[in-house]
Amino acid sequence: MQPIKEEFYYPSKEECHTKTEEAYDNWSDSLKTLLKITDSKEDTHKTAKMFVQADSLYRSTRTSMEKTKKVLEQLVDKRNDILSIMEIFKDIQMINTGAEYHK
Repeated sequence: MQPIKEEFYYPSKEECHTKTEEAYDNWSDSLKTLLKITDSKEDTHKTAKMFVQADSLYRSTRTSMEKTKKVLEQLVDKRNDILSIMEIFKDIQMINTGAEYHK
C-alpha cells in the first residue's frame, strides 16, 4: 500500500490565497450592493419627501392665487366705480363751466 500524500487532502497556499481573495471580493461586492440599496432607499425617501413638500407648496400657492384673483376682481369693480364717478365729475364740471360762460 502506498502512503497517502497530504497534498491531496490539504489545499496549497496558493489555493488558499486565491480562495481568500475570491471570498474577499465576493464580500466586497455584496457590501457595495447593500450600500447602493441603502442609498436607493434614502434617495427614494428624499424624493417622496420633496413630493410632499411640493404638494403642500402647490396647495398654498393655489390658495394664494385664488385670494389674489378675488382681490383683483374687487379692484376691477372699484376701478369701474371710480371711472363712472370721474365721468360724473366731468359732467358736473362741464355744467359749471357752461353756467359760468352763460352769466
